[in-house]
Amino acid sequence: MKPEQLKVCEALIYRPDGTISHDKNDSNKYDGADLRKLIGCQFFTCIELEKYELWMNEEGIADGEAYNQVVTDLFKKELRGIDLHGNVMVVRKGSVE
Repeated sequence: MKPEQLKVCEALIYRPDGTISHDKNDSNKYDGADLRKLIGCQFFTCIELEKYELWMNEEGIADGEAYNQVVTDLFKKELRGIDLHGNVMVVRKGSVE
């Protein structure tokens, strides 16, 4: 599945090892507990792009999380030089409350 195929309340989780998993939230929106579970962190942050939100560990680099080449390359035009680390959850805008 590619990001453009996502519906609201669906997510793709990109891991640094190149694996990608899909999640569908039946409760209509993702919340903090969902993010902690899916990303695997305590504190998270978001980078808002034109159509998507990229959610990740706020302290990923400090925690020594690996560079996530797949998702960085996928959104490199909009990220403008930002390197992403650790698990990154991609959702359509408006999927997280």
